[in-house]
Amino acid sequence: MNDDERFEERLRELALASEAENPTAAWKEEILAVALRPSVSFAPPPPLLYAWVAAWLATLFLVWSAEPVPVPARSAAHGPSAPVSSLFAYHRQILEQLALP
Repeated sequence: MNDDERFEERLRELALASEAENPTAAWKEEILAVALRPSVSFAPPPPLLYAWVAAWLATLFLVWSAEPVPVPARSAAHGPSAPVSSLFAYHRQILEQLALP
């Protein structure tokens, strides 16, 4: 319970108070003024948004409608099956050719 015995009486008095004495009217006006202010939007304008969507759709259509490009077969020298020892041999050979006198 509330320790203030006049709490309910004060609530009734505030409810019956005239508009001039009641600060609620000023709060309502302030809240409405803030709500009616134009908001700041970071969204692009609709024509720009439609052009962006059309460009993406055209890009996707062109990608999907294109003929698939054949992937060339990899040779054994470029594949993972090449032995590591041959790579080290090529490395040593290159280092010997680059050796300074």
